[in-house]
Amino acid sequence: MKTYPHLENEDFFHRSLGIGVDGSVYTVRRRDDLVGKVFPRNNDHLAEHEFNIASTLYSNGVSVPKPEGVYTISLWGGLVKKPAFVMERIHAPRLDKLLRKWMNYSRRNELNHKLNREFDKARDLGFVLKDASVYNAFYSEEEDRMILFDFARWMK
Repeated sequence: MKTYPHLENEDFFHRSLGIGVDGSVYTVRRRDDLVGKVFPRNNDHLAEHEFNIASTLYSNGVSVPKPEGVYTISLWGGLVKKPAFVMERIHAPRLDKLLRKWMNYSRRNELNHKLNREFDKARDLGFVLKDASVYNAFYSEEEDRMILFDFARWMK
């Protein structure tokens, strides 16, 4: 396993914000603005892969959480040390949960259009968007912003 720097000596909480097919997202202790995505054993390279994709997307104007880097983090009180893709924490609902609520057709269509616009920006950069869906986007009503996440299966 490649070694990565520690994130300002911060440990991650033992509780996960979300468990996905590719990895789990944890909050950073004493840092409400960051989260880290940790991947299952033998997939540690995905932290770097996802960071590289997110960095390219972010620097080219695609709406994604601001990538911070790949760091070694401690889980469960230091019992496990793993590389994690660390990024900005988004305080907005996932799009799939938002779309389950009642809303008129034009609002639903508007949100899908915003999502497709972000996906099109990524495709224009040459990415093949595997696993791109409403389950991998947040929508911030406050910022009127669609935010894509989960790039572990994307290819360029």
